[in-house]
Amino acid sequence: MDTNYLENNYLTLVGKVTGEKKFSHEIYGESFYIFNLMIPRLSGNSDIIPITVSERLIKEDTLQEGNKLLVKGQFRSYNSYENERNRLILTVFAKDITELEDDNEEEIEENEMVKKDMITNEVVLIGYICKKPIYRQTPFGREISDILLAVNRAYNKSDYIPCIAWGRNARFCQNLEVGSQVKVVGRVQSRTYEKKHEDGTVETRVAYEVSIGSLEVIEEKNNENEVEKENQEIKVPFDYGFVCLGMKAYNPLYLQLKDYYQDKNGDVLEIGDCKRARRIIEGTQEGRNSIHLLKQKELL
Repeated sequence: MDTNYLENNYLTLVGKVTGEKKFSHEIYGESFYIFNLMIPRLSGNSDIIPITVSERLIKEDTLQEGNKLLVKGQFRSYNSYENERNRLILTVFAKDITELEDDNEEEIEENEMVKKDMITNEVVLIGYICKKPIYRQTPFGREISDILLAVNRAYNKSDYIPCIAWGRNARFCQNLEVGSQVKVVGRVQSRTYEKKHEDGTVETRVAYEVSIGSLEVIEEKNNENEVEKENQEIKVPFDYGFVCLGMKAYNPLYLQLKDYYQDKNGDVLEIGDCKRARRIIEGTQEGRNSIHLLKQKELL
């Protein structure tokens, strides 16, 4: 499993601050704020993307409305429990912010950002398909596939990023299996939609997703491990591992994954969020489980 988390998820955004910053949360005395970045599209429309940033990366006037910024960071997700339901919240977590002068291309080049045909919105993700892609066609015949990508993050966490593929990429994605590892390059986009409630009221919401420009399937490595038995080295197929769905008691993908792997000689374990679960994830019990599995196969 790829553990270079900085390469699994990184993005570059260039846009202008719109609206006022809002306090988000505080961790160990460090305050974090949320603000919106307006990023123009070639079509003339704009995407409004929420950015979460530490107070330690900004000056007092950095987030003034209209300021042009270069943001480097990661596209992240977290669960928000509202009205007795879990809701997936998406935000850009800034790791570096640079103030830019309007239309000052020299400054952009000096800051190793972007060149004349500058990249104003690009995200690269390497993750795993964690839900069967949904393929459909619009009334005008345009092909679309919706994908949910699980991207590993440090400290045994994962980000669940909705992505959308178009055209031949959409056609290709419909055949991808759950668990396939892919690399996508695209842009973060925002769109509004209407949510109709049971009481008949309609709420306008904003959704965020990655619009895929290019997609590559990462081939699985040879999944064999060498073990020693009676002074001889034996290669054993080793497919034992853990899937952690956000360390929450309620995991909407758990039942789907369990059903999917039921007839594929695989087990999906829901380990919850407790001291023992964290020890499993950190690997302190992985050795015991490995030995137990090898004994079951009479290799020890």
